[in-house]
Amino acid sequence: MGATRRAPRLGEAFEAIYTEHFPFVWRTLLHLGVPRGVAEDAAQEVFIVVHRRLGSWDPEVSLRSWLYGICRRVASGQRRSHHRHRRKLAALPRPEDAPPPDQRVASRRDLARLHRALERLDPDTREAFLMAELEGMSFREISEATGTNPNTIYSRVRKARAAARACLASADEESTT
Repeated sequence: MGATRRAPRLGEAFEAIYTEHFPFVWRTLLHLGVPRGVAEDAAQEVFIVVHRRLGSWDPEVSLRSWLYGICRRVASGQRRSHHRHRRKLAALPRPEDAPPPDQRVASRRDLARLHRALERLDPDTREAFLMAELEGMSFREISEATGTNPNTIYSRVRKARAAARACLASADEESTT
């Protein structure tokens, strides 16, 4: 029964804190480097934490100090998230760098032909080729990973490369005719 009496008081306390301290939280987040366009969301995050932890707040600690600490953690998380987002965007190809549609179609056709050529190879040869070409592994590394003689790996990769070249050369001949 004590919990039911405490809940309304916490709810009322939270509303009072929110109403009185929202401007402080907003300003603090801006001072801590949160962009203005994200400050409202960050302030809501702060008050979610306040709501969740209000029962554990020590009244010996200034409420504004406690709120400031929460703002610091939220702002830090916002900055990390913002930097991560910018890195992801920077890694994306820019539209102006994209090849024209006809080149993309040709590339897809070439890729499909290459895929078909690789499917015709025996699994061990295909595996050696993919490890060498896609994973950038040396013949020695492939040999160690597969337990196969390095000369055999060299032969398999050479055979797969020849098949790939022949496949792409036949594609070039088809497109010129």
